[in-house]
Amino acid sequence: MKNNIVTRLAAAALAAVMLLTGAPVGAQARDKATAITEQDARAAISQRQLPVGDLKSPQEDGDAVATAIDRASARKGLYRYSSPKAAKASDWECYTSRYYYQFLTTKQRAAYDYLYSTLSRYLTDTKLEAMKINGAYYSQWYLKNCSREDIKVVFYTFLYENPQFFFVDYMNSIMTKDSLILCIYGQYASGAARESAFLQIKAKIQTYIDAAAAGTTAYEKEKIVHDKLIREVSYQQNDYDQCIASTFLMNQTVCAGFSQGFAAIMNAIGVPTICVLSTTHAWNEILLGGKWFVVDCTWDNDLQEIGYSDFYLNVSEERVRKVDDYMASYRKNPKEKTVHIPMEMYKKLNRPKAVTTFRPELDTSRFTQIYGVNVVTSEVKKPTAVQLKKKGKGKILVLAKKSGYIDGYEIRLKKGSSVKNIGVASSGDLKKTIPALKSKHTYKISIRAVRIHNGKCKFSAWTGKKAIKVA
Repeated sequence: MKNNIVTRLAAAALAAVMLLTGAPVGAQARDKATAITEQDARAAISQRQLPVGDLKSPQEDGDAVATAIDRASARKGLYRYSSPKAAKASDWECYTSRYYYQFLTTKQRAAYDYLYSTLSRYLTDTKLEAMKINGAYYSQWYLKNCSREDIKVVFYTFLYENPQFFFVDYMNSIMTKDSLILCIYGQYASGAARESAFLQIKAKIQTYIDAAAAGTTAYEKEKIVHDKLIREVSYQQNDYDQCIASTFLMNQTVCAGFSQGFAAIMNAIGVPTICVLSTTHAWNEILLGGKWFVVDCTWDNDLQEIGYSDFYLNVSEERVRKVDDYMASYRKNPKEKTVHIPMEMYKKLNRPKAVTTFRPELDTSRFTQIYGVNVVTSEVKKPTAVQLKKKGKGKILVLAKKSGYIDGYEIRLKKGSSVKNIGVASSGDLKKTIPALKSKHTYKISIRAVRIHNGKCKFSAWTGKKAIKVA
């Protein structure tokens, strides 16, 4: 049970919503809330534990850590920051969202893909140990040659779209003028510790998926998950409250853990859900019946103590934004660095608008996964402008232009009756050199694009075959 301050705050928050939006409340909540004055609401909100701290960005420390990583990597023969070994993490794909990814620039996508490849190794390689430098633990690879603005956009977007990388301590990661060095929680520095946590987290998420199976529509499943989450997890700051380890292993978290945990569960069920951040808070948006709605498990977790547990379930963003702005006005130092980032970032990423309140009677049984511009359910278009070029003895270069949002390509080489398929991970145009081909032999080559969502591949049609004789 939360202490009196949090309980008082919950009631005050509801009163603040009433003051700001004029929104009606249920009878049970109304009896308790009417006695709360605006002065009480302001006083309670001013005591709320707001998130503080940010990515560390001391240039000198960052350079020292990067140098130590490079030296250790050279000694051990590890892959350098420019090309981390790819790792498969398909078992975890179902918890992810790629909504914001589609709106990143080409350079930002490359940085995002790099982070995914790097952290997938830590997710799948139980023998991989984080590197200890000056008492802290860091990834053995780091992102380089990115602007500070790109780093901020990519890193926050990445972590809230990929909650499975719970072992990243992003507040203590280091951002220099052009690099991002990932800090790993000391408790999860070893592969054995991560593996143990992996299994426990997956098992806990499965309990939500199993419970949701009792629902017949997307809304019914969501309501089951929402109620179970706010009932079983309490609002409490701790050392891991910015990741889902706190949500599913400790049952105590803050808005970061609530929003990431809810998104992970709902995406695994197959209901598109994203995270939204502001300077003081984090919440979700969910797609039901073809429209986006706001879900705020954090505030509903507070309000359940005064008998109003779904005040922020499937509502318009106006409700949560007004309270968020109200809370932000009580920062003692408006210039302090914050964990979260201003909403302005999302304008460039086309954050979907949640402008109405959901009605359960809407037919959600026929809901489809429409991500903003329909990149998930739409047809995957085949590549265009295919070119084949000789690249020396036994080598050819395959070029093609992408058509729409994709995650990669599959190249098919046919020589006589022999067929070989080669996969290429890329969200941009195709540029792939294929070595070790038989000299003086003719190959017929075709290409198709692939899009991945929830661990499943969707392919385009194959392009027409093009022939080339290898030098």
